Amino acid sequence: MKAISRALVLSGLIVMNVQAGGHRAGNGGHSVASHFSTIANNISMVWKDICENKKDKTAYCNYLEDYNNTLDKDNIRYIKIKAEDEKKDTVHTCKIDDTVREACNDGEKLIVVNSTAWNNIDKSARKINLVLHEIFSVMELDSSDHYQYSMNFFSAIKHKGYDLNKIAAHEVLPQPCSTSIIENTNGEKVKRSLRQSLKSKRLKIKNSTEQTRYMIEVSSKCSQKKFVTACAVQGKLVDHYTEKVLYSDINVSSGTRTSARKVFKEFKNSIVNKIDSCK
Repeated sequence: MKAISRALVLSGLIVMNVQAGGHRAGNGGHSVASHFSTIANNISMVWKDICENKKDKTAYCNYLEDYNNTLDKDNIRYIKIKAEDEKKDTVHTCKIDDTVREACNDGEKLIVVNSTAWNNIDKSARKINLVLHEIFSVMELDSSDHYQYSMNFFSAIKHKGYDLNKIAAHEVLPQPCSTSIIENTNGEKVKRSLRQSLKSKRLKIKNSTEQTRYMIEVSSKCSQKKFVTACAVQGKLVDHYTEKVLYSDINVSSGTRTSARKVFKEFKNSIVNKIDSCK
């Protein structure tokens, strides 16, 4: 909605800004405003993944840069977020026809969120839709009570299998290209080989204790008896954006030392081929 009078904005609102990494800005001091901003940033990362890694050619990607500008505190298009407590605040900016809305905006620089209504929303999908609608309204993609563009884009996010609870969480999603490798048993050789291949796809390898987009578990074992060498490699690849297991298998081979150890290469290729290159 664009139903905020400029007088109310100037007299009744204290806008709180806290930088949240890079040039992105959260809105601190109030957990509701901060949560709204976190969801907005998570949507940005998922949106980037849709446009770059999923090779999506839809019109949504044309608006990604404009959307990101609304999250950048150094950009002229930056939107500030204010949380208003319906029970405590005497001025209800989002009160329209005696009804206090969940959120509203001034059409340019400010979104006001009704704290009471926000805290009563128990569905991740609803919070994501609300964030999309308010920002899209300022971007003039949605209008007033019409949610068509934001609902269509939400449907695209859901259809592609992204975890809505993760997007709507209080924590920022890990960077799209981040990857960690957990070595369980004798997996160091495979781990080194994986690191080289993943870096060639411009993936960023993080410490195994850090939260990452992709998580790889690997273990291996080889044994030799006379002229026969047997090797086994077991691994799993998880995408934390969707919470889906992209790969889980055990590769086994035996024969000469050279042929048996081809299993390492086969395993590596199986994992790497499941992950899109980063730009």
